[in-house]
Amino acid sequence: MDLSGCANEFSTIFLTNPVLGKLAFIRYTQRLSHECRSQLSRGLRGETQMIPVIQKIHQAQLRKDLPNFRAGDTVKVHVRLKEAEGEKEKERVQTFEGVVISKRGSMASASFTVRRVSFGIGIERIFPLHSPSISSIEVVNQGRVRRARLYYLRGLKGKAARIKQGDRGQRESEMAVTAAAGEAKS
Repeated sequence: MDLSGCANEFSTIFLTNPVLGKLAFIRYTQRLSHECRSQLSRGLRGETQMIPVIQKIHQAQLRKDLPNFRAGDTVKVHVRLKEAEGEKEKERVQTFEGVVISKRGSMASASFTVRRVSFGIGIERIFPLHSPSISSIEVVNQGRVRRARLYYLRGLKGKAARIKQGDRGQRESEMAVTAAAGEAKS
């Protein structure tokens, strides 16, 4: 995507507004000339890369200590809560264990939804992935599912809502061993 003629217009928008959300970004494109706006809209369909200044800001906010997990995995999320009693502020950690039904977003704006059933009532909670309020995330079990979003679990009850246990880590290590053996033969 060639935006060389629009570089000055883009830089003024991003210099005046260093932290823009997607909606704000679309609103600010109205200031651009027609040619630059059409080039930008082509880029918003997937042909664009993040502007380096914003990319550096996002990289600084990312956490490095998070495990790899995906939809179908059972996770235990440890959340920091602040309790205010008068002048004293106490901080405690509360765990929320459930099945990850979706992951969305990228970089610093990524979030995931965890669902659990408590006393017959389904409870879903959305957590920002790189939030400082999350103390840690533990992967309890890896589920074997063939979808990225498990919203169908909302309509299921009891044993029908169970997810098969997977062994992704074991399969990946076996594939790596067979690939290494194949390379050794040749």
